[in-house]
Amino acid sequence: MKLCMESNRFEMQAGQTLELRNGKGVRLEVLSGELWVTQQGDRRDPVIETGGEFAIDRDGLTLLHAFQPTLVTVQEPAGSRAPATTSWKKVVSGLFGYFGELGMRRAAWRNAYRI
Repeated sequence: MKLCMESNRFEMQAGQTLELRNGKGVRLEVLSGELWVTQQGDRRDPVIETGGEFAIDRDGLTLLHAFQPTLVTVQEPAGSRAPATTSWKKVVSGLFGYFGELGMRRAAWRNAYRI
C-alpha cells in the first residue's frame, strides 16, 4: 500500500485502512472520496463523504478506511500548545504503527468487512 502525505493532508487508496491513536480533538475533512471512521468504544461508525468533516471526540484507537481513493486533511485540536510540526508528528505516528502488521492481516480485514 502507498500513503501519500503533504503536511496535514494525505491521500488514501481504495480499500486502505489507517490507524490513529489518541487523536482526541483532531478534525478530519474529506476533500474527495469517502471515508469510514470508527472509534474504540463508540457505536457510531460514520461514513464521511466529499466536503464532510468529523471530529475525533475520544482518545484510544480510531480506524480510517477509504472506500474509494480519498484525500483527507487533518486539523490540529483548537488550543494546541505544541508547535504544529510536533503535534502533527504525534498524530501521524499512530498511522505507521499499523503498517508493520498490515501484510498478514490485510486479507482477513478485507474479507471480514466486505460490503
